[in-house]
Amino acid sequence: MAADLTTKADLPSAWLIRFSPYLKAGTRVLEIASGNGRNTRFLAGLGCKVTAVDINPAPEPVEGVQYIRKDLEKEDWIFGPESFDAVIGINYLWRERFAVLCECVKPGGFFLYETFTRHQTMLNFGPKNPQHFLEDRELLSMVPHEWHILAYEDGRTDNDRYLQRIAAVKPRQSEKSGRWSAGTASRSRISVTGTSAELTGVASSVRVSSSPLSSAYART
Repeated sequence: MAADLTTKADLPSAWLIRFSPYLKAGTRVLEIASGNGRNTRFLAGLGCKVTAVDINPAPEPVEGVQYIRKDLEKEDWIFGPESFDAVIGINYLWRERFAVLCECVKPGGFFLYETFTRHQTMLNFGPKNPQHFLEDRELLSMVPHEWHILAYEDGRTDNDRYLQRIAAVKPRQSEKSGRWSAGTASRSRISVTGTSAELTGVASSVRVSSSPLSSAYART
């Protein structure tokens, strides 16, 4: 990407914008930790049916969005398995609920996640809770192995944010056979050259780099 403007003028996540073609009008989307609503507004503008969850929902609600006030770390989980077409998580992490979050995606559904890594602490900006930072390459390992990885990034953006980002599709039952096993196997084949590592597989790309995330997510 030429510029990551996710913190300028309250724009939505650049990662979300890039993969918005996967979110058609009518898509049922669960957005966790929706915060001030910058991504919620974008999703609603696409025509998605959004359920936005946060301990402090946006002060200016968007018409048509279902807002749920909930402490994701302390209160019971209320969403059933395979209950959403897409799940979105931006700038939030609670490992204990990550697996059930993935379970909320319907077969054939879309999953997008982006949040800070431990390197963000060097910049004195980001989550206050140290448990909300990802370890190196952690996000890639948290997503179910049989899922189809569209793209993954781990590095520093050009607006000084250390992030890991992933976009994935949960396979349908009929797709959990041969052609997905090739993609699964490819996760373990990571070759490292210089400051970056690239994972190649079936229509997937991964790049881990200490340099700014600019052209890292070219799809193979």
